[in-house]
Amino acid sequence: SRVFMPELGFKGLNAALRVGNKKKIKVWLKRVSRGKGEKSRRLTTTARGLAALGKKPKDECLQLLVDFPCAPLPAACGKIAEVKKLSAKKRFRRARNLFECWGYEEALQEFEHFLSDKAYRSLHMDSHFYVAEILSRKLRNDRARAFEHYAHVHKHSKGRKAYSLYQMARCKMNLELYEEAQELFRKYLNKYPDGEFVARCRYYAGWLPYDHDELARAIPGFDAFLRKHRKGSLRSYVIWFRAWSLFRLGKLGPAIEGFKDLVPYGNNIVAGKAYYW
Repeated sequence: SRVFMPELGFKGLNAALRVGNKKKIKVWLKRVSRGKGEKSRRLTTTARGLAALGKKPKDECLQLLVDFPCAPLPAACGKIAEVKKLSAKKRFRRARNLFECWGYEEALQEFEHFLSDKAYRSLHMDSHFYVAEILSRKLRNDRARAFEHYAHVHKHSKGRKAYSLYQMARCKMNLELYEEAQELFRKYLNKYPDGEFVARCRYYAGWLPYDHDELARAIPGFDAFLRKHRKGSLRSYVIWFRAWSLFRLGKLGPAIEGFKDLVPYGNNIVAGKAYYW
């Protein structure tokens, strides 16, 4: 069956490599290198086969290093493929691939390397963006520094202004600088009234004071959200937060009506919780 052909090639070449049969290595190497199957595995096995025949698998090793940076390089690659020897274009591509395959710590080091050198000025904007994403949304270990990088992107980029402004607000929120976050969320709403994150910005207008137990301040934000957004996954959360806030403020009549509004949403647990209150 054609489905098993790639696996057959891998098995055959690995078996030939184990016994050192160069004639069979050549036969299976030809099949693997020209065949199908997982590309990184095909490149790795091909590199091992070429090395066993006394050839340098330069192209395969470089492609593994750049396009599959989270996969370990085979011993056959030795010093053939080294990051410091890559062109700026290939090294930057590798950094982005590290980001995509969750190699965030090394990706961060690479993007900061590009930012540290004026020779890579053309790559600085994207590097600022990726550093911000890693610090704020991936490693989540330095929102203050992420904010500065997002701010740079918002000020100087062309295609990421709205996104970076929203993430600036999120950074302030995660630092619990809620007033500054609210100001930035309002700025987003004013500048991008049809933007991707409008509903989220309005949601946080109620949720941020709610999270700090400022319930009286939270309710107008929740009311504004419910007026503007008649549908969407956030609506049931807002109905709940609003009703619970009213309950805790002792406004039992409006709270009951709010819990009733929650009944049609979600599953039996949600409805049961609403009926209980």
